Amino acid sequence: CLLENEEAVRIVNIARRILSEHRILAWDERKRTGTLRFIQVRYAARTNQALVTLVTASSDFVEGSAVARELRQEIPAIRGVIQNINPRSGSAVLGFEEKLLDGSPVIEDLMCGLRVFLSSRAFYQVNTEMAERLYQKAIALAGLDGSETVLDAYCGIGLIGMLAAPKAKEVIGIEQNPSAVRLAQRIARENDIRNICFERGDTANVLKNNAIIADVVFADPPREGMSAAMLEALCIMRPGKIVYISCNPKTQARDIAVLRKAGYACSPVWPFDLFPHTEHVETVCLLSKLSEAKHHISLQVDMEELDITAAESKATKAKDHIEVECKLCGRRWSPVASSLLNGTGCPSCSKKHSKKGQGPKEC
Repeated sequence: CLLENEEAVRIVNIARRILSEHRILAWDERKRTGTLRFIQVRYAARTNQALVTLVTASSDFVEGSAVARELRQEIPAIRGVIQNINPRSGSAVLGFEEKLLDGSPVIEDLMCGLRVFLSSRAFYQVNTEMAERLYQKAIALAGLDGSETVLDAYCGIGLIGMLAAPKAKEVIGIEQNPSAVRLAQRIARENDIRNICFERGDTANVLKNNAIIADVVFADPPREGMSAAMLEALCIMRPGKIVYISCNPKTQARDIAVLRKAGYACSPVWPFDLFPHTEHVETVCLLSKLSEAKHHISLQVDMEELDITAAESKATKAKDHIEVECKLCGRRWSPVASSLLNGTGCPSCSKKHSKKGQGPKEC
């Protein structure tokens, strides 16, 4: 691959020679024979450190320690060699069980002035220079002034949140991968960042089960984009700003459409070419909550006389936030926002109001 780091290519070629000398056979997916499935090299160009992961089909790898020692003796840049065990069929590269064969399980890199620690499974952009530009743009779009509570959703090892921390009051990172959370905590300690904390779990579930209110949300979801539960959580929280980073513009556009209906305006989308000469591109944009002072109309109406369909249509076209008051319970609510959350009735008294002249009906 012409895009691959030359030192990483050299490491792979030497690893192949050593493995061949030890008579380690490549895995045959159809026959389900052999040992070695993949060789993964994580290389930090700014520190000249490498971490090699040998992915095997089973835990049986008696030659592993000897192979690892020879690799490290021949290439001093290799700080650690790991065996990853992946018995599953299919194209998934890494399994869930690992063994340290020799050296250290992590390497160090530099990103936007931060000391960063990387394991074999933690997510990290391979194009460091362009990733820095992407993250710097995301921070600039947020326009932080030091008073905000910031949420770093899908935070991985927490880099975006840590870059935002010096400009924010406090930062909360949420990540599902436990090893990534441990690395994020270590990176924060090593860089003396004290106004950041991390929660482990699915982002939507953590927001649902905890009273987290953020002024600014950074979201960098996987290729499938945000889940319906995450979009619902954002609509309920209603942060002032959402900075959305995506590796899949198609799902990003889908999610932006939902958030615009919920009362957010979208800035221009900025593309970053982290993968030259390929079809892939990273994009970032700012979604800002429409000002209630300019886009807020308070009405008290009889729900029997309100045509919800017409109200939603007019609100969407005018880009205004229309609020009505339920005469049954007195709560003010938005028909547009409610329709996004799978209902067009008052969310407080659980009534669904039908069209003009029919009167309210029980759900």
